Amino acid sequence: MNHICSNCGFTSPGAAVFRRAKGGLLNRSQIVCDVCVPYRPTPYEHKMGLRVLFAPLGFLLGAFPLLFHDGGVFIFMLIMAVTSLPTLPLRILIHEAGHAFAARLMGQIVWQARIGSGPIRQRLRLLGVVFEIRAYPWMGGLVNFFGPAEPVGRPAEAFIIAAGPLANVLAAVIAFGLNYLCQWVGVVAAVFAGFGAFNLLVAIYNLVPRRFGDNETVASDGRQLLNTLKRRAIPNPPIRQMRLAAGYSYMGRYGDAATTAMNEWQATPLKFFFAIQILHNLSRGQGDRAAIDFFFANESEFQERDETDTTIKSNLAWVRANVAWSALKLDDPALSELAGRMAEAAIAAVPDHVEMRGTYGAWLVSVGREEEGLPLLVGAARGIDSTIDKADFCDFIARAWRQKGDPKKAAQYEALQAHLRTMS
Repeated sequence: MNHICSNCGFTSPGAAVFRRAKGGLLNRSQIVCDVCVPYRPTPYEHKMGLRVLFAPLGFLLGAFPLLFHDGGVFIFMLIMAVTSLPTLPLRILIHEAGHAFAARLMGQIVWQARIGSGPIRQRLRLLGVVFEIRAYPWMGGLVNFFGPAEPVGRPAEAFIIAAGPLANVLAAVIAFGLNYLCQWVGVVAAVFAGFGAFNLLVAIYNLVPRRFGDNETVASDGRQLLNTLKRRAIPNPPIRQMRLAAGYSYMGRYGDAATTAMNEWQATPLKFFFAIQILHNLSRGQGDRAAIDFFFANESEFQERDETDTTIKSNLAWVRANVAWSALKLDDPALSELAGRMAEAAIAAVPDHVEMRGTYGAWLVSVGREEEGLPLLVGAARGIDSTIDKADFCDFIARAWRQKGDPKKAAQYEALQAHLRTMS
């Protein structure tokens, strides 16, 4: 019997890399692979799920008196309410497409479009944009974009923000027009009327100025529109370049990200942050040898220093972690001492971060201390979102099991690693 991970979708007849854990909207026991954890909705997402159900129910309760006056109208409204649930993901898609189209029109680079929350069910990279459909597609959406040049002006920013609700309004107008043309087919007319009415509801709901989320950290479109009226400081050039490098990296344009960081890293107080970007993106784009060569060419910049700024100390630790990780993946005996020195320095500075623990665990495995390294690697793989990093951790987990004399289990982790790479 095949086992299937409820989070990443990995399928295998072998049970050694699977376990049961509670998760999902109903917090039920699920099968997950060893490097995944079940999705656990936040309190706000639970509330959002209830609102999705209660919105059409409230619509029906308001129309209930019509049942005693005109049953046909009530049935019409019942169809409108029922069809609102399966069409909600489409309404979210229309909303996010409006934002994305406007952003591209204003010269922004759109790198991610997401429908829903929870585990990824479908992912497609097209024209540099990562499109994702999540397991719970009715739980909102997201479009991420950034500007390669100067920040857009206030009118352009307002247009991008308003384009989402405007797209829903346009969809409502089209739906009402089709409703008028199809009045002679009652069910079809009701479906179009419901689609139009609930598109208007999405537009209005997003235009209400408010904050939401578990800590009210997310601003609605209406709140963002009000914020555009306020005077805000324009980010200085290094900050803009920092965001640009991060944006290119998220898009998978590692060469552009590395070049952007290279142009800045020596001439800014943010030097170590840009060095992290360079090492990370050289590793992903040109290979780990390129990252190590960059480190050796600039090794004097990364010497131990008496530094009181905690941000600089943390960034320096991340530089070392990136160097250690590239050295470990190269599996070059000449780099063993460097990998150990960098991994130990990194985890000493930032001991609680999963990536630091995973890197240290990989080094332990590389020197034959797999009993110590395995728990760190598995814990890091479960705690990180990046499927590329999960796959890399699986490589070292498989190596640890081979060293422990269990090639069958090692082969299953290698298959899991290959699956995760297809999701990257």
